[in-house]
This record gives sequence, structure tokens and C-alpha cells, in this order.
Amino acid sequence: MSKGTIVCVDDERLVLLSLRDQLTRLIGDDYEIELAESGEEALELFSELTAAAIEIPLILCDQIMPGMAGDEPLIRLHAQYPKTLKILLTGQTHLEAVVNVINSASLYRYVCKPWDETDLRLTVREALRRYTQDKQLLEQHAALLQSERRLRQFLEAIPVAVGVHDRRGQTYYTNQRARDLLGNDLLPGTSPDLPYSTYIAGSQQSYPLEQLPGIRALQGENSTVDNIEIERDAQRIPLEVSGTPIRDSQNEVIYAIVAFQDISERKQAEEKLRYGAYHDALTGLPNRVAFMSALETAITQAKHDPGYRFAVFLLDLDSFKLINDSLGHEQGDHLLKAVAQRLRSCLTAGSASRAEQNQAVLARFGGDEFTILLKNIQDLADAIQVADRILTAMSQTFKLEDYEVFLNTSIGIVLNKSGSEQFDFSDQTAVDFLRNADIAMYRAKAEGKSRYSVFDTVMHAQVVQRLHLETDLRLAIERQELQLYYQPILATATHEIIGFEALLRWHHPTRGMIAPAEFIPIAEETGLIIPLGRWILWEACHQMQRWKAEFPNSGLRYMSVNLSGRELLQPDITDRITQILAETGLEPHHLKLEVTESSLITNTEVAGDRLKQLSATGIKLSLDDFGTGYSSLSYLHRFPVNHLKVDRSFVKDLCDNDESLKITESIVVLAHSLNMKVIAEGVEHQSQLARLQQLGCEYVQGYLFSPAIPANSATELLKQRCDVLPSGKFHLCSSG
Repeated sequence: MSKGTIVCVDDERLVLLSLRDQLTRLIGDDYEIELAESGEEALELFSELTAAAIEIPLILCDQIMPGMAGDEPLIRLHAQYPKTLKILLTGQTHLEAVVNVINSASLYRYVCKPWDETDLRLTVREALRRYTQDKQLLEQHAALLQSERRLRQFLEAIPVAVGVHDRRGQTYYTNQRARDLLGNDLLPGTSPDLPYSTYIAGSQQSYPLEQLPGIRALQGENSTVDNIEIERDAQRIPLEVSGTPIRDSQNEVIYAIVAFQDISERKQAEEKLRYGAYHDALTGLPNRVAFMSALETAITQAKHDPGYRFAVFLLDLDSFKLINDSLGHEQGDHLLKAVAQRLRSCLTAGSASRAEQNQAVLARFGGDEFTILLKNIQDLADAIQVADRILTAMSQTFKLEDYEVFLNTSIGIVLNKSGSEQFDFSDQTAVDFLRNADIAMYRAKAEGKSRYSVFDTVMHAQVVQRLHLETDLRLAIERQELQLYYQPILATATHEIIGFEALLRWHHPTRGMIAPAEFIPIAEETGLIIPLGRWILWEACHQMQRWKAEFPNSGLRYMSVNLSGRELLQPDITDRITQILAETGLEPHHLKLEVTESSLITNTEVAGDRLKQLSATGIKLSLDDFGTGYSSLSYLHRFPVNHLKVDRSFVKDLCDNDESLKITESIVVLAHSLNMKVIAEGVEHQSQLARLQQLGCEYVQGYLFSPAIPANSATELLKQRCDVLPSGKFHLCSSG
């Protein structure tokens, strides 16, 4: 970039040269110095320099010259080059002589001739400083204008409405999106009457002025809200609005930037998600989450209002699974929707009072279960009236395309309190109410289905006892109150002990011995059976390995351990069992797992896969309680089972009941036809043993030989067999 040029004009050559020398001493090489000896020459020089894009910060011009006097070129140059500063050199001593040029040429200064060099130097230096400052200010102003243009372009381009307010709250700027949203008459720099009203979302309440983000920004606060709605042209528009203060160098707020956008689509999406979160997709009814929320609200209200009563219904469609499996899931879905509609009609039909319509919450709780919350009822009679209406409606056939189907419906009912105040469950949680309704519903099933059962104090006492038992069971595991007992399994022909069945016993610190039938179902329902089963298996395998090492010449073949249905369906069950075998050192063929028929029926395909995996490791498998209700030849041959176990209920009446004898005989024949061995449990009498021998049953266990006993007693039993009875036969207990 070329240097700037200072132009000196005087008709006297010597004066020009002197002036140049003085300026050169002042400015050095910072500027070029050009000389002109007339006004005309000065104008031509300016044209040449301008054409060459050379900056001209300063001209010093003599006032009195032949031809064009100094005033005229300065005036003409000012018109064309207003940024160039002008200093007049004059021999006139009166101000009146230079007033015209001062005014017309915007003269910077005038210097009287002859001049004092110091005065001239100061004047020129100050003029150049002034020119530089003006230039910088112009450049900064241009940069600001360019920045503002870019900012406006950005603000117009972003997909958000933006407004800028000054410290008085006046609108300084709005982009097009803001004008489109709020009205085109909302122009920058004006304060029109706003063409819209602001409300708190979802209400008719005006939005508090002091809470508006723009106002809060002018107070120095950053804020964002999404609960504002504007009403414009009779339309409500939800907005998300953010306010940000802009501060000056003294940290004073000078502007507030407000950004806002129409969030109608987002609100609609949120509402759709909210609806989906609280409603069942198939029936459109409230779902489990919504029902539990409504129930918790009712519980809270009852705590504040002693007279407030409500009832919870749990409905189960007894025959739905059969219909769903037979006709297919599509027809099952149609049936569920029809059931939902019929239940709605029971709560909203003309037979239902308006109070019932407003106070009932119907929900699909999951699968084929529905729940109803009857709020603000008077007493049990109100709940029973609704239950009767439901049972009557549900007893009618359902039409599914070419089919007519019937459904049995069982209803469990629980009230927060009875009209007679005989019971009060107001301190229960929502989960407690549903559990109690579930208990009552299963009571209805047990009593014959297609009926209702009301949860009462007797059931409540049973629930409390069960809860205490569940708590005690969790503590029992921690406190090691559980112990394994072992019942010997013998060969029917020789009475030789060929194995043991590991059976769990619980020595309760206050209740004494608790039967497995009382606590094992609780363990299965709560999931405690998983860690408990792992402990049982490890202990049993460890004990078997100890016996194998201590009695290497005994006829012990395996340890039998019960495996629950819940354990069997665990994806990693095979890995967990093989790990336990590796840890205890027991070979797989010395372990036999007993599974019940009911656990296989729950999920036949998965259970079959698990059994095949276990069998492939060498573990033996036994089907327990065979013939008690689920027996089916269609699946039995598909399972890799080594033994069938005859239930004690058949063995008990073996000698006195022909039906039990025939069933037992059939089981033995069936097992042998499938290359399986048979074990009979619960053998207590010599006559039962003799009959089992006749039928060809290979193995037996029961009180005739020994009850389940602790490990140390079982060890003594094995010692007696090995030391005292070398024949290998077992002394029979008294048959009574």
C-alpha cells in the first residue's frame, strides 16, 4: 500500500521548497510531499493522486496567488475530497479575510505568513493526528455497519424469531420470523399496541409482566420459559422464549435480546408421547402407570378426608389364554378391545349414575387383566352393584368374525375402608391395594370363577403373615437359618442306598421348623429362589463330593436336587450349574436335577432347550410329581428325562385304591417304554414296597427307610451301611 501524500501549494518556489524541508524534518518518511505552484496545478495533482488511489490526508495552500486564489481550490477540493484536512497559509492578519474559506472549505486551521516553524510543526502534527483519528473512526464505523449487516443477515437466516429491546423496553429490532409470528406492525423502533395477548400455557391467566424473559433480561437475568401462549387472530400459539441481557463496558444492561419460537409441533409430540405413556395402545384405556397414579391420588385424598371411600377392582379374563391360543393373537386383540368397550359401557351406560361416570377409572393393567378405581363411593354396596353389572355384561357372548366366544371373569375387590369401619386399609400403598385385589381375585377363581370376591380382614391377616414370612425368609438366608437335609434313595430290589435327595429345611428362631411348602412358593414369587437355589446346589454338590471321597466303595450314584421352574428358565442356568460342579469337583453324572411337570408346561420350548443343554453335560434329569395333572405324552418324549417320579399321593393309596394302582402301573409302563427308570416317593409301609417291586419300580424313598436327615446323620447312615451291613442292604424302619 502506497504512502499518503501531503500537498503544498504556493506560487513562490522558494517558499514551497522551505515548506517541504520543514515538513520533511517533521514527518520523515511517513508521507510523500508533492508541490504545486498554483491552484490549477493543485487540482490536477489531486486528480492524478486520486486516480492512483493515493491517500491525501493534508493540503497546505497559500491564500494569495495569481490566477486562481487559494480560497477557490480549497473550496473546490473540499467538495470533492471532504476527508482531506485543509490548512490555509495567509499573509492577511484579519479574521474577516479568511472567514469565507473557513466556512466554505471547512478549513482545519490557518497559519499567518511568515509563519513560525514551531507553530507550523504543531499545527501539521495535530492535523495529521486528527486525520488518523477520523480515519480510524470511519473505519470502525464502517466495520460496525458491516458487522451489523452481517448480524442482521444471521438473525434473518436463523430459524428462530428474535427481537432486540433497548433499556427503556422499546423495540429496537425484530427479524422477519418475529414479525411473521407477532405481526408485521411490530416494527423496529416503535411501541405499537401489541396485536396479541400473552397467557400462562393452558389457562386464561395473563402471563405476569415481570416474569416475561425480555423484562427479566433488562433486569440483568438470563431466563428461558416454555409455558407462554400468545393469542392472535383467535388462535393460541405456544412459545418457548429466552431472554439475554447485553451489557456495556460498565456492565450496565443496554439491550435485551429475546429469542422465541413456535413450539406447537413439539407440544403436540409431547402430548402424544404423554398420552402413549399413560394409555394402552390396543384399547385406548389408561394403562398401569396412569391407574397407579390415580390410585395414589385417591389414597392421598383418603388420608386427608376420613370419610372418603374408594374401591379397587382387579379383573382377570379366565378363558382368554385358551381363546388367544386357539384363534390367534389377532382375534385375541379384537377380543380385548371388545372387552374394554363393554367394561366402559358398564361404567357409562344409563344404569350407571353420573357420579359413577365421573368417579370411575378403567384401565388395562396388562395382558388380560383390567383394573377399575371407583372413587368417592358410599360403602361396599356401591362396589358390589358395579361388580354385578360387569359380571352380567361379561356373561354375554362376544362375536369375533365367524366365532362366538364366552369369557369367564373373576373380580377381586378391595376397599380402603368398610362402611362399618370393621377394617381400614387407608395406610396401604397403591402396590398393597393391587396385591390385595389380586389375592381377592384368585379367591374368586378358586370359588368357581365368573364371580367377585371382596378382600377382608381374614385375607388381610394372611397377607400380613405372608409379608412377615417373606421378610423372615430374606433374613434367614443372611443368618444361615436354612439347612439342607438328605433323604436316601434306595434300589427297590436290594435296598442299597444309591443316592440322596437334598431337601431344604428352615429352622425359624421363633416358629420352629417351617415346612418347605409354606416358604418355597414365596421364594419363587419374589425371586429369592435364584440365589437360594444356587446355594442349595453348591451345598448339595459339595456334600456329595465329600461322601464320594469318604465312601469310595459305596454304591452312591447321584445327588438329587430340585430345580424350580423359574431357575430352569434362566438363560445362564447351564453355565451356572457347570460352574458349581467345577468348584465342588463333582462329576456331572453324579448330579440329578428334579423338575416338575408344571415348570415344563409354562414354556415348553424354552424348558426343552434348557433340559437338552443340561443333559448334554452329563447331568441326569428326573420329572417330579408325574401324573398329578399336567401329564402329556405329546411332550414327554421330547424331553431328555432319565427318571419319572411317582407322586406320594398315588403311593399312599397304592394298596387300597385301584385307581392309584392303575395310574402307578401306567406310569411304570410308560417310563420303561421310553427307556426311563421310575422312582416312587413317600413309601411308608412294607406293603407299598412289595407292590412297587411287583410293578417293576426301580427306586424308592420314604419314611419306611428314613426321613430326610441332616448331613451328619446321613454320614452316620452311610458308615453303618458300609461297616455294619457289608451285604449292602438297608434295615427297614418299622412299618407301623
